[in-house]
Amino acid sequence: MEAQERPKTIEGYYFTGVLKSQKQIIFERQITGIRSNSSGRRTVARKIKTDDKDDNLETVTMTSESTSLGDREDTLLDDVLHVPLEDEKLDNLTVKLDTVDIQKKLYRRECDKLGVIPIGVYMRNPVQTHLILKHYSMGPDGAKALAIPLMLDSSIVKLDLEGNDINASGMAAMAEMLAESVTIKELNLSRNNLGHRGALSIKSLLRKNRLIDTLFLSGNGFTDIDATTFADIIKDSKTLKKLILSHNGFGDDSGTIFGNALNVNENMEYLDLSWNKLRGRSAAELCLSLKENIGLKYFNIAYNGCGKHGAAAIAMVLGVNTTLRELDLTDNRLTDVDVLAVIQELSKNETLKILRIGENLITGKGCLNILKLFLKAENSVLEILDLKNTNVTKEFLEEMKMLPSIRTPSPVILHGSCPSAKQISLYTCTS
Repeated sequence: MEAQERPKTIEGYYFTGVLKSQKQIIFERQITGIRSNSSGRRTVARKIKTDDKDDNLETVTMTSESTSLGDREDTLLDDVLHVPLEDEKLDNLTVKLDTVDIQKKLYRRECDKLGVIPIGVYMRNPVQTHLILKHYSMGPDGAKALAIPLMLDSSIVKLDLEGNDINASGMAAMAEMLAESVTIKELNLSRNNLGHRGALSIKSLLRKNRLIDTLFLSGNGFTDIDATTFADIIKDSKTLKKLILSHNGFGDDSGTIFGNALNVNENMEYLDLSWNKLRGRSAAELCLSLKENIGLKYFNIAYNGCGKHGAAAIAMVLGVNTTLRELDLTDNRLTDVDVLAVIQELSKNETLKILRIGENLITGKGCLNILKLFLKAENSVLEILDLKNTNVTKEFLEEMKMLPSIRTPSPVILHGSCPSAKQISLYTCTS
């Protein structure tokens, strides 16, 4: 019988079938990213038994293309699967591959080759929606080994690899896998020492993957030279909603770069740049971008040292911004005057619900003035005013007693202790 080309899909994977006879079907399965021998292809024969006698056998041939992960000479798998087939019609053909066993064998083989210890949690249950592998010290080789079986996964929605020191080479292997993922939406790669080359891999990944909407990248040693890379991500991504870049080294040159990106982005809702080095005018340029931005709902610039320039920019933003819901200015070297300028604009803002300004250079008298000014902001919808670790006066506590009669429901005001008070008011919530 003349050979005919016929496409076939089995359990989410695409196969190409060549009909040679009613009793012989050859399938080629393309597994992107599996390393192969010098010929660029590898075949793995599987014998699949039909409902008839043993002399009726079908053969499944699996091939894989070589990738940048390297070459290897051994075969992919050599086990035999016995699955009944209906030989009346090709359209009724069903082949069930044991994906769990395949993933386990692939992972163990990769670990043996790279000289790393398999992670027991993954070996026991490789198929799950939330794969949490925090702080396993897998290193770059461990990441490369894990990337191989994950290429076959179609169930993981959240992948958490925080604190594994996979660095740039491990990130490159993961990026190849993640670029083809059709299920992963949340990715945590915090504290993995990714550096500049890792940032470039992430940018390349997000250009191919349009599904990831949450990305944690804290503590990866990113600096000003990486700001442009992440600014491009912010500009270009249509799906990324949440980006955490805290505990990195973005400094004086990064504020303007990030600000320009936020000016044109309408999709991102959550941006965390806390614990960086965004100070003075650099911080002001970043904050001013919120005047034009119409998507951001949560903005965290805590522990940066924004100072008076940053506070002035925030005051200008609050008067016109209509999307921001939570703003964190904790520990930014703000004085009484700086914070009062921000509080003054709350009367013009009808969307901000949480404002965090604790651990700044605010005095007890300054806290009292802030509270009085806040109580006059009738249009404000603020629900939480956070002045944590900021000492207050007895007059402040007396003023707090008036909250229930002025605002309903009464907003929560967090503050530090009152050294001169003998008793904390029942209306006071201390941090």
